[in-house]
Amino acid sequence: RMIQRYISALFYYSTEGETWEESSNWVTPMHECDWNGIECNDDLIITRINRDDNTLRGTLAFELCDLPLLSRLDLDSNQIGGTIPDDIGRCQNL
Repeated sequence: RMIQRYISALFYYSTEGETWEESSNWVTPMHECDWNGIECNDDLIITRINRDDNTLRGTLAFELCDLPLLSRLDLDSNQIGGTIPDDIGRCQNL
């Protein structure tokens, strides 16, 4: 659980979460499965991150692929820059 929380927070900071249009509960004491736009399974493991049209900027952290059950990453209509991390190939369920 600690790694999942770290990766979620890293995603927030690398995409300039403090400037997002909607960032309810992100990087708070609440469980990361309760952060707006994160979906988890019954075991509280992240399966989806939905942050489309939310003024995300910055870059994607390659650590996202360390979320073992991440099957959907919805980031369209944002302003994320840089290159797609080479490690994206490790995202087996995307």
